[in-house]
Amino acid sequence: MVGVVLTILPTVTSIPKVNKSGGRDKFGEPPGVGVTVPLPMPVWADALRQVDQDPKRRHPNNIGQGYVIPDPGMFTSTTRTEKYLINWLATRSAWLHKISMSYQGFMPIPAAKWRDWLNSSREVILSSSNVTSVVPSSSPASPDTTPTASQKRKDMAQQLFQLELANQKLPERVFWRETEISMGHIDTEPKITMEILWELYEIGFRFELLALDRTLVRFGWCRDDVALSRDQQIQEIFPGNGGYLVDGLPVKNEGLVADHWTDRAPFIQKLDVLLMPWLGWKEYKVKHVPGELSMTKREDVLALEKALARYYCQQFFDHFGRAAILPRRLHSPAEGSC
Repeated sequence: MVGVVLTILPTVTSIPKVNKSGGRDKFGEPPGVGVTVPLPMPVWADALRQVDQDPKRRHPNNIGQGYVIPDPGMFTSTTRTEKYLINWLATRSAWLHKISMSYQGFMPIPAAKWRDWLNSSREVILSSSNVTSVVPSSSPASPDTTPTASQKRKDMAQQLFQLELANQKLPERVFWRETEISMGHIDTEPKITMEILWELYEIGFRFELLALDRTLVRFGWCRDDVALSRDQQIQEIFPGNGGYLVDGLPVKNEGLVADHWTDRAPFIQKLDVLLMPWLGWKEYKVKHVPGELSMTKREDVLALEKALARYYCQQFFDHFGRAAILPRRLHSPAEGSC
């Protein structure tokens, strides 16, 4: 197979906002939108920007701020984009297999550990296929040397992922779909980078919707027969046949990010039905959506879509304490889309 040299182009299309803690503003847009980052769905992007981030809103049983897969925004918000992509592709198949086998009880990984893992050396990444193989991240410290906080975090991340992937064989070469990525050369085509990140956004959204539903509708997951029905109801919101994973790259924008409102309407309606048991959704819907709702009227569908997006993004913050990962468009919208 012919290796392809991937190029991560320097991006000047957008500049990441800086929040009060000095990090990237995860409620805004990451660098590279439209170049290496897939396009946002305007109504969802606006909903994320509108989230009330008052700490007092956080639920007392806040679940935490971890991620089932790495936050896509971190890939283009670093000078180490190439390294992150290579390490993710080396890990991707094994990791997706793992979460697909145990997705309902999977514990999210903190962002800092994902970052340290993606920044690991190639030897450390490959050693994760053998939990007994310990590859030190740096030279052994002398008896008088105390590891730094950063070093401790990196060591913890390596141990965590070695354990998580203990029974998975990681590849010596990395591929994206059927394209081999030459090691040490990932100055890559923006198109491939965008495809990789699109998949991360899509899978992230699917698993986060599942996690929030399990948090807000606990009674719907307490019995196997009821849980199965709930699980199927969630998966019907996603286009294709991949369930919580992605079964291929779409040839056009589909589902909740389809170009035309008539194509989005069935998925918007399914999301509306799914959220009916969520605390506060019915009341929020009454206030923001016309009473005589018709899914054949453009203004009604768009009003429902906007209400769903804003309610979902706020609920995610209230229960998980961070910005939600949202679906994006892999393709530029068709002319006349709405």
